[in-house]
Amino acid sequence: MELKESLLLLRKNSRIYHKKIINSIIYQDKVNVCPFCSSENNLTKEHVIPKWVFGNRSEKYFTTNTNGLEQTYSKATIPACSFCNTQILSTLEHEIVRKMRGVNLVNEYFSDEDHNDIILWLEIIEYKFHVLNMRRKFLKSKNGRFIPYLSEFPLSILQNNPLTPSQIFSVIRKAHRNLAVKSKSNRYNSLVVFRTTNPDFHFFHTTDHFIFLELAEFGVAFFYFFNREFKLLSQAHKEANIIIDKVY
Repeated sequence: MELKESLLLLRKNSRIYHKKIINSIIYQDKVNVCPFCSSENNLTKEHVIPKWVFGNRSEKYFTTNTNGLEQTYSKATIPACSFCNTQILSTLEHEIVRKMRGVNLVNEYFSDEDHNDIILWLEIIEYKFHVLNMRRKFLKSKNGRFIPYLSEFPLSILQNNPLTPSQIFSVIRKAHRNLAVKSKSNRYNSLVVFRTTNPDFHFFHTTDHFIFLELAEFGVAFFYFFNREFKLLSQAHKEANIIIDKVY
């Protein structure tokens, strides 16, 4: 499938099936429809962070700040129908890889079209985290005791305090609607691209705020602000560096 065709279908499905998809995410214990097209058939496991990003290494993990528990990238999956998984999402990912291989950040830069696709890709990852965190239960804190009252709460509810559940659901709806937006031109300065020589993949993310992905294989790192727009890229670059210095 061509990239243009796949993205058109992604936007179309996001608009047409928005209500059904969001109701499934919010009101059902387990998402039983594809969160991209609402299909209930041929559901597969879609990795929140694509396997090629973390090198398909089963020992790689991230830590959820809410409960301190570790989650391997290989097991951080959500349901997605076979078509959306292997056609729509894979087509975009292949294009992202092609773009990264085709740019030498020493003396080149990504085009506006590249920015558009990269931003959409990062917004898809953000949306997948929303779906994942509505499916994951709090269970207990690391080294803490099991608390029945809290154990069954979705991580999305607990990690977004002091937001109310209705505000959290509004954030999820917004994350899904972002997939239907064709042009990301007003967001270009929210994406900071770094050249990196670090030897390994690195990632951190705060839902509805920002994401950092360092892709050692391609010598590039992305820092994207989900809900902030900047007049100048230098402003975003400065703020991204402040956060990286604190977290990395």
